[in-house]
Amino acid sequence: MSRFWDKILTPQMLKRIGTGAVALFAFLVLIDPLIPKHGYFEIEETPSFGGLFGLAATAALVVVGLVLGAVFSRRRYDDE
Repeated sequence: MSRFWDKILTPQMLKRIGTGAVALFAFLVLIDPLIPKHGYFEIEETPSFGGLFGLAATAALVVVGLVLGAVFSRRRYDDE
């Protein structure tokens, strides 16, 4: 890493960024029930549905990526 980033990303700054992110997420979770939702399906109107759906979609993409990486990086024995 360059010296610039070493000066910027000190352990104290990383702790501040992490604390700020957790505070922001907690605030968003607390105000989520106050925001009216108009989903097409009934489950879309439940609190934190968007976050949970996003988490599940991200996990699915990671799993698919790992599987595709394993499939396409296999050694091919017919090239010998």
